[in-house]
Amino acid sequence: MKPVVLEFKRVCYQEKGEEADLSEVSFSLRKGQRTILQCIRSDQFETIWRLLQTNLKPHEGNINAPVRDQCYSNRRLETGLNLQKSALENLASPRFVMRPWVAGRPRTWQQLADILEVPNSTLQRPLDSVESNGLQRIIWMFLWCLDVELLILETVLEDLDQSLKRLVLKWWEESKGTILYLGKPSEDFSFHNHFTIKSNGHLIDQNFTHDHFW
Repeated sequence: MKPVVLEFKRVCYQEKGEEADLSEVSFSLRKGQRTILQCIRSDQFETIWRLLQTNLKPHEGNINAPVRDQCYSNRRLETGLNLQKSALENLASPRFVMRPWVAGRPRTWQQLADILEVPNSTLQRPLDSVESNGLQRIIWMFLWCLDVELLILETVLEDLDQSLKRLVLKWWEESKGTILYLGKPSEDFSFHNHFTIKSNGHLIDQNFTHDHFW
């Protein structure tokens, strides 16, 4: 049995005077699983993110998760980058591994850049001077290099050009990391589990199949 990386146990959260964001929500992620958590209301996504990435505590229930240093999201990554520095300068942070396992074997940063079709000249420019398409590919380079136990992704599977989608899809299928995706399902990317939080805060396990008897 693979160890549990993240577990919500009857978690409740409700702002005073407002509808509950989470109401007795329970689910778990095991090591290496890719799970999608879809929310009907956008504020529920925000609550989930804050419970995992900030000091926000549930009003009831418990969350068993990696220490914050081993639980990271693309939002934290993007806000934590120094835009006045180049991609290579940002990669010098201990947050990133020098030879991440991508496409079946460990890769150097230069190999990742080649796979993602990012020119050397772009890697050496300040991030705030890189065009949006190039920056999107650099962000994926950073995501592949993150040294974390649980990666939280938000909406990054949307608006990929076809070339980048093929690269991300290959990484997605081969990655042994544990991923929690907050967003809408994408027909191109497979998930081990699919959970939905309804507008009233209750969770639906979309993995269950129901037999019909006549």
